[in-house]
Amino acid sequence: MSVDSLKTELTNFDKNAQNPIDMYNQALSNLGISDARTRLTDLRQSLINNQNMVDQLPANIQARTANALVSEGQRQRLQAVEQAPLIDAGNKLNQQFGAAQGDYQNIMSEGKTQADLTYEGQRNQRAAIMDRLKIAIDQSKTAEEKRRWQAEFNRQKKQDALAKQQWEKEHALDRYTTYNPRNTNTPSPKSSSVNPKQDFLTYISQQFKAAGKNPSRQTQDAWANAWFSSKKVSKNARQAYWDLFNKTYKRPGDPTKDWLYKR
Repeated sequence: MSVDSLKTELTNFDKNAQNPIDMYNQALSNLGISDARTRLTDLRQSLINNQNMVDQLPANIQARTANALVSEGQRQRLQAVEQAPLIDAGNKLNQQFGAAQGDYQNIMSEGKTQADLTYEGQRNQRAAIMDRLKIAIDQSKTAEEKRRWQAEFNRQKKQDALAKQQWEKEHALDRYTTYNPRNTNTPSPKSSSVNPKQDFLTYISQQFKAAGKNPSRQTQDAWANAWFSSKKVSKNARQAYWDLFNKTYKRPGDPTKDWLYKR
């Protein structure tokens, strides 16, 4: 087969090739990412609503008992009674949220694996055409023709390498956006999950923004534990993240000494 015909075959192959990000998104869709995203978003909102009820309870009780002969001690006991089921519900929601995050992360990892296999198969098909093109170039009749086609071959090899590099870069960005369904802005490449500790702080920052004013220490700790679970961070490796969390947000190492600790 001639160099010209192989070059045409290569051009047509590239024209009809599937975009790697489309492969990834299709894999995610087949694995149920939409339902997983909805569940994660709904659970996050339920956690926020539950925490708001916990935070608003003291003022609510104060208003309800303002005109009654109720001592402060009685108000506190009433608050404890009404707060208990809310805290219990919050703990269960945190567990469900952590599990949902784990499922979400697993879908994205499996989606990447499937997309990589599909993309690698496509790259192998292109490489086979390139191998035949290389043989045809080596068999060129004149030195000038060989030089000209070799330059084209080198350009194609460089294009292939750049395409793979771009796929990895786009996947990292797409994966970050997918993992943070509340994030409607396009994150910068520096915000991707390349740095685990930066990824952790970005996640915690988003939880604070979603939770509003003064989330309890227990709620904050539940965020971190959910992240550890989703990222499969071992227990031995978690202390460094706790230290980073406490230092960044000026939290006491002892949770019970935190003014946001709910008793």
